[in-house]
Amino acid sequence: MDNGCLLIQANNEDRAELKCQYEQGGYPRAEDFVIESMGQLGYDWVLPEECGALTSAPIFSDEKTMNDEGEVTFVGDVWWFPNYMLDDPWEILKNRGRVILDPEEDNKSLKKARGA
Repeated sequence: MDNGCLLIQANNEDRAELKCQYEQGGYPRAEDFVIESMGQLGYDWVLPEECGALTSAPIFSDEKTMNDEGEVTFVGDVWWFPNYMLDDPWEILKNRGRVILDPEEDNKSLKKARGA
């Protein structure tokens, strides 16, 4: 997006699949579906400790590198859902067909949007 945010969209088929995932396993199952779908688009799921975040919010990156031991050695730009304590991002995606993740302050996309 022009403001540096990451727009995740779901077509009707994906929204129906998200509904099934919620019915079969709730939030964790729906989140797994979104992680897999985003992986197919080139985005990596990032654990908070992998990027120095102090949150439990969902986080995606445009790049994540791991060494042979499975340790994360690099994380690119990241986007997160800061209102995770109040709103379920995957429920929003299922109901509206789109959800927006905010950029972390050092993202190149955010700097570009701000003209930096």
